[in-house]
Amino acid sequence: MEFRFEPMASVSVIIPAFNAAATLSATLASVVQQTHADWEAIIYDDGSTDSTVANAQAWCDRDPRIRLLKGTDCGSGGARNEAARYATSPWLLFLDADDLIVPNHLATMLMAATTARPRPDLVYCSGAKIAADGRIGRPEIPPHNDHFKLLASRNLFYIHAILVSRSMFEKFGGFDTALKTCEEWDLWQRFARAGAIFSGIEDCLALYRLRPSSLSHNAELLFENARQVIMRGHSRDPRVSNPASAFAEGEPSQDGAQAIIAFASWCAGILIGSGKNSEQFLQRIEFLRSADPEIDRPVSMMLGSVPMGACALYEDWPTLWPVHENSICEAFAVIEKRCDTPDFAVRCINEFRAHLQSFDDWSERGDTKPTTANRNTALRSPILLMYHRINTVKCDPWMLSVTPEHFSEQLSILRQERDVVPLSWLVNELKRGKMPNRAAVLTFDDGYADALTNAKPLLEKHGCPATFFLATGPIRDRKGYWWDILARIILETKRLPDELTLDIRGIRHSWRSAPDQEDRTTEASANVLNASELYFALWNLLKPLRHDERGSILSTVADWAGTHADSQERDRILVPDEVRNLSEPGFVDVGAHTVTHPSLPSLDSAEQLREIEESRTVCEVLAGSLVPGFAYPFGDFDETSRSAVRATGFQFACTTAARPILLGQDLMELPRIFVGDWDAAEFDAKILPRQIDR
Repeated sequence: MEFRFEPMASVSVIIPAFNAAATLSATLASVVQQTHADWEAIIYDDGSTDSTVANAQAWCDRDPRIRLLKGTDCGSGGARNEAARYATSPWLLFLDADDLIVPNHLATMLMAATTARPRPDLVYCSGAKIAADGRIGRPEIPPHNDHFKLLASRNLFYIHAILVSRSMFEKFGGFDTALKTCEEWDLWQRFARAGAIFSGIEDCLALYRLRPSSLSHNAELLFENARQVIMRGHSRDPRVSNPASAFAEGEPSQDGAQAIIAFASWCAGILIGSGKNSEQFLQRIEFLRSADPEIDRPVSMMLGSVPMGACALYEDWPTLWPVHENSICEAFAVIEKRCDTPDFAVRCINEFRAHLQSFDDWSERGDTKPTTANRNTALRSPILLMYHRINTVKCDPWMLSVTPEHFSEQLSILRQERDVVPLSWLVNELKRGKMPNRAAVLTFDDGYADALTNAKPLLEKHGCPATFFLATGPIRDRKGYWWDILARIILETKRLPDELTLDIRGIRHSWRSAPDQEDRTTEASANVLNASELYFALWNLLKPLRHDERGSILSTVADWAGTHADSQERDRILVPDEVRNLSEPGFVDVGAHTVTHPSLPSLDSAEQLREIEESRTVCEVLAGSLVPGFAYPFGDFDETSRSAVRATGFQFACTTAARPILLGQDLMELPRIFVGDWDAAEFDAKILPRQIDR
């Protein structure tokens, strides 16, 4: 690439962008409005498929201080590294394409950087969140001491709240491109381990915009990457060649176990705030042995993450608590059980309530009345229940299967407490502005063969209608889903080889196998994983890939494990004749679920539209009737997905957000509540609460 280089500016603002057309202009405007004018901005477009490049070029044409670089599939860390190579300034500021800096940000930070003694390698300021409705939250002031100790366990800074010396950045090789998230935390941790000089000011200069599509909302990926950073912080890090003597060995391993519990709480809070089920996530992840998990950090982390998941502010807790109290209690209960720590959940909830009492309006109105009112509204509201499989499956890492015995119990009690109605009927009532009290809807995703052999007979027995959302590619190809094949390869191979190395989109990933034993500690290297951890690490890497890319990598992994990449009969998908036998319009309806079951936001607009249109066409042919409904695979969607679903002619679309339906519900984002393999009592307690315990 060739560029016209301007004279050296005092600070280079690095802006990675991917499909950021909706937010990039506001971000660039916040840079242009700086009171300090001696800057350059380098935008690195990472293969956007929307109008990001056109927007960026328009800004470049207006202001010669702004330059545009183009690349593909570098990821946020790689994009920042590439852009930094073209920086001409002694100081770097990394600004994401959906965040903002206040007008005196650069002037204030540069003043601190050039006047502080000793001369700092890194200057940081306070930041604040911007809610979805535009409100700005309270300033969040980072601590001024013990930076390595704290960074070993959690991130302390918004990335655009840091001005970093370019020489220091280059010395450490920039961001770790193997990390899809947490890469800035990892870099600051390395700086601190090496004894870099941190200098802080309390001015609130960085604004973080809360958006549901943010990478920080992907709990599985976030936890996997954070776990690596935490483990590095609690052991030696060979990437830091000359660490400060006090930090060479990292923080004590026992503290790493506590940090992982705390960060699991953070991720659970993100899921809870966004209306998703955190229990599955907490059941899947690996905790390290801890003598007596403390409660301060898990409570503090969840207090911060639930509002973030809801794209709300910390100040909104008085209204968030009534909606999410049950889910928070359940999350702490799962952690208690997984860590075998009696009274952990009770102590956490008591501490939680003590924090909530600090809100001014909390004591004025009390929490009983609003909690009761909100819960009673939820009890009356219609609910959509989400199932996947009705079968007895031993290898089920996502806990998607409900046994036929438990499903029958669930239907029996559901019929007693709710009116089970067809989804299309409920949607028509919602269109008329009506809220059918006590209505419940059953939905099934993915189209496993047990829908016909196990689910439909029980639906007929109990007189419960349902809608089945089908991904048409596996039906056409008569192949199973990639996550089931991966589970068989990784979780059912008796002994995996010691080391796995994969090249995925130009990035090399390596792992070493560890035995599944309960006494694992953080002395182990961050890339030493047991079979379960390896499965979820690979799942996170495979999920955003194209169908053909994923198939090739699955074959490579199967060869490595000494097995095959074929699906098993137990994981079989419906064939066309079975779909016709399953479909019974008005009782068993069919909905579309794309062709290849991708995460739609990972595709460009044309690919999304093709996946959605083709799946509807095939479903209508198979069912012999119109298909009015769609379900987003993995619950992932963005504005492009919504627009494509609407343009294709669907009347409604289902998400995986776990909450009841409320008046004015957006029909393109119908929430659904995940149902696990629960007996009647557990199903009753989790799905059908009838009274308020106070």
